[in-house]
Amino acid sequence: PAQSPSNRYVTFLKDCGGFNNIRMGFEYAVLMAWVTGRTLVLPPPEGWYLIDYGPIKRGGSYSKGVTDFKEFFDIEHLKNGLPVITAAEFYEREKDRLGLGSNFGGNALETKNVAWKQMLFQKFGGQPWSPLQRVVLDPSVSVYLASENKREDL
Repeated sequence: PAQSPSNRYVTFLKDCGGFNNIRMGFEYAVLMAWVTGRTLVLPPPEGWYLIDYGPIKRGGSYSKGVTDFKEFFDIEHLKNGLPVITAAEFYEREKDRLGLGSNFGGNALETKNVAWKQMLFQKFGGQPWSPLQRVVLDPSVSVYLASENKREDL
C-alpha cells in the first residue's frame, strides 16, 4: 500500500545535465527522504537536456517539450516505500501555511516556469553545499559506535 504523505518534505531541483546526472540526483533525493522520514516532492515537469533539447548524437537538435519523472521512474511503485507527491499536490497542501497565495498555483507549476525554483529559494534559501555544515549520517554516529562496527547491529 502507498505510504501516506507527512507534513515534512524533501524538495529538489532537476539537474541541468544529462539523464545520468538527473538519475543520480533523483536517487539522492529519494534516499534523503527515506532516511529522514520525509515526503518526497517531485518538481514540475520541464525540459531535460539531451531528451527534450540540446545536441543529439544523430540528427542534430530537436525539441520534444518536457519530461516528467514518471516517464522514467516507477513512481507508483516507489510510493509503496516512501510518500511521494507532485509539486502541484505540495502547493495544494501547503499554500496557506507557506503564504504562497492563489497566484502561485496553476501556471507556476506548469512546465517551463521558474516560479517553483524561485519559491524554493525565497522560502527556504539556497543551501550551499558544505561537507562541514550539512551532513546526514545514517546510522547516527552514536548507533555506529554502539554497534562496534557489526553490520547486523546497524
